[in-house]
Amino acid sequence: MNINDIAKMAGVSKATVSRVLNGIKVKPEYKEKVDRVLLETGYKPNRLARELVSKKTKLIGVILPSLKPNVYSYIVEGMAKVLQDKGYSLIITTCDEFNVKEDDVIDLLDFFIDRHVEGIVYVPNIITEETKAYIDTYQLPMVTIGEKINGLPAVLFDDYNASKSIVDYLVKLGHESIGYIGIKDEYHSVGYLRRLGYMNGLKEAGIEIDESMMVTTGFEKNNGYVAAKDFIKSVGQVTAIFAGYDRMAYGIINYLTKVGYKVPEDISVIGIDDDDVSAYFTPSLTSVSFDYVKTGQVAANMIIDFIKENLDIKDQVIDFKIIERNSVI
Repeated sequence: MNINDIAKMAGVSKATVSRVLNGIKVKPEYKEKVDRVLLETGYKPNRLARELVSKKTKLIGVILPSLKPNVYSYIVEGMAKVLQDKGYSLIITTCDEFNVKEDDVIDLLDFFIDRHVEGIVYVPNIITEETKAYIDTYQLPMVTIGEKINGLPAVLFDDYNASKSIVDYLVKLGHESIGYIGIKDEYHSVGYLRRLGYMNGLKEAGIEIDESMMVTTGFEKNNGYVAAKDFIKSVGQVTAIFAGYDRMAYGIINYLTKVGYKVPEDISVIGIDDDDVSAYFTPSLTSVSFDYVKTGQVAANMIIDFIKENLDIKDQVIDFKIIERNSVI
């Protein structure tokens, strides 16, 4: 019997069971359900596993949304460079692409406890309240990348200012009709912050914000293509489109080309993330680049400091630059 079995029998989440076992306050009715199952089953937490966690295994766990975009492989490359020099090894796990369920992350955290890792680097996309609650009960040092969770040390990207810079760049080139096809706001940094940067960039340039010129979607396949189709039908032609990330930009360009627009002569397209393919796409994609190798290196040094109980760990923000190519004029 394990924590998952207890949660099912009590009709509560695994995070709730974990909070009860760790003496953290939950709703009385939930605690009563868990306590009843614990009493009936005689379940006792595996204290030996918790003790083993404190021993030196020289293992670091990494949770990624996916290994497909080059963003994540570069982050891992940066971490590996630092951690291997310090005698640590990585255990890398992924969730189900970008359609992460609650239990996926919680199961992976439990997996790392079973493997006795000394610390975890977590790259989240959507952060739910249940995941936050479970992380609150977690015993291991943890560093996040891209999002801030529960006061944990974090390596963050300057998504807001990067988006503002994109708008400023397009405006300086003479664009005033700039559409936005991006990620849903529930993805806080790559969704909400990038869209907010776009809107405030327009505002500072004296361009009226038109909600109809903003389309948001998820990370599903072909989302850029489908979103561009909907965008052109509802908005019509603009002079430039800001794509929420590079892979989305590829779909946008493919659709525009199919229906007879020339990129960039008719409509300029700019992305963000500077995926490896962007330099070789036709036309090559102008994009915002973050230093993802440096991101991994910074995160690796943070988790080592955390393990060594250096509590004066400050968040770090990764800067950006615009890589000019052929998709914008």
